[in-house]
Amino acid sequence: MQPIVWFASVLFAAHTVAGFGFGALGGGGGGGCGCAPPAPPPCAAPPVTCPAPLCPAPACAPPPPPPQTYCPPAPACQVCAPPPPPPCPQSPPPPPPCPPPPPPCPQVQVTCPRPQPPAQNDCCHSCGQSCRFKSRRALGAVIKQLSGRQEEEEEEDVEHEGEDAMCNSAYLKAIMINNMSENTSESKRAIQKSAEYKFEKKFDVICATGEFSYVAHSNLFCQTTLGSVTCYAFQH
Repeated sequence: MQPIVWFASVLFAAHTVAGFGFGALGGGGGGGCGCAPPAPPPCAAPPVTCPAPLCPAPACAPPPPPPQTYCPPAPACQVCAPPPPPPCPQSPPPPPPCPPPPPPCPQVQVTCPRPQPPAQNDCCHSCGQSCRFKSRRALGAVIKQLSGRQEEEEEEDVEHEGEDAMCNSAYLKAIMINNMSENTSESKRAIQKSAEYKFEKKFDVICATGEFSYVAHSNLFCQTTLGSVTCYAFQH
């Protein structure tokens, strides 16, 4: 806006100076005939058009505030009392009292007959000596108590005269004869097997064809010969 006003002022001053000069020069050249013609009126300044002001876009109005919602206060929580504990179970009745201890057992003396000691059989075959058979006899009984005490009685040797010192069982002798042969190994095994089956006890058996001698402790024994084989069997 200011440059336009300044430019119009400059043009107006220039026209004024030019008109004034031409009159002076003409008067001098015209021989002094009167005054110079009046200067033409100055040109009017062009109208100044102001540009339209640039207005910013109108700002949007802020949105209206949301309506206020009134929330009632939450109801107070009701505190419930804890449930009562379950009733305690009823205790069982006390056990019955223990019975009184039994009276102590009386000390009883028991008289037991002493077992018969095994007999001793001292004999040989084809040795030229006679066989002997003797046993040990107890002079009294053995007295035992429940406390574990034991009283030993004396024994004595008893010779059996008039008895067969080679065989004291006819039943065992018959078993031996029925199972003997000329083979000593087969004879001793057969006699032992048959005697243990018949008597249901353990037996030892010796068989030979020549001379042999032995000493055994047994209450049941027998020595017999069949042909050239002689066998001796006795119970444990």
